[in-house]
Amino acid sequence: MNETLDDKDFALIDELKKKEEDAFKQFIEYKKKFNEVSDKLKEKLAPIGKMKEEIDKVNETVKDKRESTKRELLNSKGREVEEKLKKGMKLTTEDLLVFQNMDDNRN
Repeated sequence: MNETLDDKDFALIDELKKKEEDAFKQFIEYKKKFNEVSDKLKEKLAPIGKMKEEIDKVNETVKDKRESTKRELLNSKGREVEEKLKKGMKLTTEDLLVFQNMDDNRN
């Protein structure tokens, strides 16, 4: 087991070290290219992110307005149903649904 290294072994070690250095240089080069492409992508995605935020705000506003309008309509119809109840008038199926929906929203 006491083998000594000869010239072939040193040549092989030198060759492997050279391959390792070349591989590392190639890795660094690819990493640099990747970072460049990544930076360009981030630059292009930034405006899209801002647009998405604006769209989300608009969607939230539209949703709030839609819910507000629905609530106002329900309240209006609810007052009509309450008037019909006070006057002893017959309630339609729609009136019953409105009345039920009003009760659900209060809870």
